[in-house]
Amino acid sequence: MSSGRHLKRRTFLKLGLAETTWAALRPTLLGASLRDLAEEPRIAKGKLACPPALADLASDRLRYHFRELFNSPTAMNEFGYAQVGKSVSSITAVSFPPYACCAPPQMAWSPGYVLTCELFLDGRFAAIAAPPEGTVEYQWLPHRVIRTQTLSQLQFTTWLFLPSQQRAVMQKITVKNLTGSQRRFTLGFDIRGAVSKKTTVWFVDPPGEADNKITFDFHRGSLDFRSATLKNCRRPGILSSRESGRAETHAYLRDATRAERNEATAIHHRPGGQCRNRTSDLR
Repeated sequence: MSSGRHLKRRTFLKLGLAETTWAALRPTLLGASLRDLAEEPRIAKGKLACPPALADLASDRLRYHFRELFNSPTAMNEFGYAQVGKSVSSITAVSFPPYACCAPPQMAWSPGYVLTCELFLDGRFAAIAAPPEGTVEYQWLPHRVIRTQTLSQLQFTTWLFLPSQQRAVMQKITVKNLTGSQRRFTLGFDIRGAVSKKTTVWFVDPPGEADNKITFDFHRGSLDFRSATLKNCRRPGILSSRESGRAETHAYLRDATRAERNEATAIHHRPGGQCRNRTSDLR
């Protein structure tokens, strides 16, 4: 660029360097002491231990509504990972190569990633409740993801984690009654599968199958999703056989009467294997 109104590239870079140097020296020229320049920035949190504890690496507690755009956190172990959905309990993208669950089904007009374990309270879809009840709090830790939502004076808290060296996803759900009096309510869980197995290269998305065979196993407390073409299955355990419940297509419903106590339920997703499930009361 030979015109006098335009800077040459080399001249432009020199001026940029000069401006950066001037900005660094400006506090000293304005009377700042060398001690002020050398002082370390004040950090709200203390220094991490060596090695740091898992709680030291926890993220901030982030609050989002279903309509907001954000990146859902993931949990993982040595064999694979799973991602939480945009709700207090949903799970998606369960991948333990060569097995996968809740991936985009290979079909025309595929819906994309499938969400499983969506929560319904008395037939009300919890994920799309209006603010502030529809707001979910997310916190990521290296070993789990914690989510909390308060709906109709019931506080739902979930802990999603992957047991070490197992092709399994575990989720514990607690329900706390905030009214201080006994009440009756019905919880429903929309359970999906898209179980598949692929031993060749996975490019962008994990594999998903559209037409899983679905059966309800009351003794195991689970809806079983079996591949129609491959010998692998996914068993999401919902509750033990001592509790009452009923299955309706993809949903599992249960009636509950709870006073001032929490109820903990373990939900287990295991591609290609058996499941363990447990229901207990927390006093």
